Amino acid sequence: MEENNYELEKAIRDGNNKKVAKKLTTDITDFLNTFGDKSPDFIEAMSCDHRTLQQSFTRLALQWIEHVGSSEYRTDGRNEGSHKVCKKMIRAFHEKVAIEEGYSGDIDHMAQPSQYCGYI
Repeated sequence: MEENNYELEKAIRDGNNKKVAKKLTTDITDFLNTFGDKSPDFIEAMSCDHRTLQQSFTRLALQWIEHVGSSEYRTDGRNEGSHKVCKKMIRAFHEKVAIEEGYSGDIDHMAQPSQYCGYI
């Protein structure tokens, strides 16, 4: 465990974002890859973090939804439901924003939901 932490800290210091992202992805999938819903624990922990980091995490989560809902996302029976839900979420978001902002163009050319989260 300490060796893994050392490798992660070294990757962060070296600016090796791909290695850091891979390690974090592995940690998250390991967390999820057991029985039981751990979402409440994660949500509680994230809710206690710095507000700016919460905004950045929300942007990341929205970018993931945008990716899963895209035509580039590869699906099979294991993730097809996620793909369909994400497509519907993005479509509904665009339709709602178009109504609120009086947008009359093609909603497929609107900004993605993640782009509505400001940077601080």
